[in-house]
Parts: sequence; C-alpha cells; structure tokens
Amino acid sequence: MTKVKRIIAVDKDGTIIPPCGRCREFICQIHDDHYRWEVMVRENTILTISDLLPIRWA
Repeated sequence: MTKVKRIIAVDKDGTIIPPCGRCREFICQIHDDHYRWEVMVRENTILTISDLLPIRWA
C-alpha cells in the first residue's frame, strides 16, 4: 500500500505556500491519519496538517 507522508503546495511561480483551508479539510476528510501529514509551508519550515487545522469541523 502506498501512503503519503509529506506534501508541498506551490504557487504558479514555484513559491512554496501552505495548502488552502478547503484543501486541508478535504485531506483530513479522506482519512483521520492524514492529520499527521507533514506540509512544507516555506523553505525550512515543516508543519503537520494538524498544526494548520487544529480544530476539526466534523
């Protein structure tokens, strides 16, 4: 089974950016374990989805 552990979102010019709120919610709705995914939000800064989305709506 293949699992994602880290993601990086980039702007059209290649700048690293955090995923938008809608994307964060969608990622977490797919599976509870996705809260542990690591997200590069800028060069040399990595957070988890849980850090970016600390309170679930569900």
